[in-house]
Amino acid sequence: PEISANVSAVSMIPAVRESMTAQQRRIALGHDVLMDGRDIGTTVLPNAPFKFYVTASPRVRAERRLKELWEKGNTEIDLPTLQKEIEKRDEQDMHREFSPLQQAPDAVVIDTSDMTIEETLAAIRAKIQEKI
Repeated sequence: PEISANVSAVSMIPAVRESMTAQQRRIALGHDVLMDGRDIGTTVLPNAPFKFYVTASPRVRAERRLKELWEKGNTEIDLPTLQKEIEKRDEQDMHREFSPLQQAPDAVVIDTSDMTIEETLAAIRAKIQEKI
């Protein structure tokens, strides 16, 4: 929770974003990679052959995160608080000056609000197969 609470603040620092972008590009250079991040398709790998903007409602994301935290033994946070934190981070990330969270124009939107992990993977695989 402490890390999650500070991710947006740290990610607003241009030097941090630049360093992370350079490292992520080095990792991807000459390799097939799967990367997850809020600016992968727009900033880090804008020429990636496959881009997905995976999303879910803040409520569903909070429910999923709460379940994950409870499974790890952290029962000190409640759903409304967690949802507010997620909404705040989204707002900060969408409006940061450097490399804001946004959907790449050529990204396929996958709303997982009503999907299982298996259904999400199947949807992504299907979209990749369409392009191959």
